[in-house]
Formats: sequence, C-alpha cells, structure tokens
Amino acid sequence: MAFLGDEVMCSDLTTALCMRTPDGWWVSWLTGRLVDRNGAVSAIMIAEAMAAGVGPGHRMWPYVCNWLAELGLTVADLPSGGGSW
Repeated sequence: MAFLGDEVMCSDLTTALCMRTPDGWWVSWLTGRLVDRNGAVSAIMIAEAMAAGVGPGHRMWPYVCNWLAELGLTVADLPSGGGSW
C-alpha cells in the first residue's frame, strides 16, 4: 500500500521512493527530472502497479497508462528490467 505524505511517498510493495525537495519532487526511478506533487503520486502508483505485476490485459493497466501520460511518458519509458520495483 502506498504512503502519500507531504515530504515522502513510498510503498510496502516496492523500493521506489518520492521525496520532496525545494524545487519539486524527486522520483527514484525517474532520473533527470523533478515533478510536482501530483506527478509524484502518479509515479508511486506506477511503481506499485509494476511491483504487483500489472501488465497489458490486467484490469489496472489502463490506469498505469493514464499515470504515465500524466508524466508525459509511455510504456517504453519504464525502466527495463523492472527498475527499482
């Protein structure tokens, strides 16, 4: 289950982490950019879904695709090999 705090976001399903910085939110698996709080929520939800084995055909897959789109990403942008899930 995801913990969505004001300074840190994490999950008991994955090692992915989001941390608030003075300039935005840092996401452990999304290197090279910062996001806003909504983006951090999307990022941790994506990480949880990937850790749970959600993929094409799963009932949660459309949500994953929407969260990716909110971040300006596609499935091809997910870390190969599962990233830090």
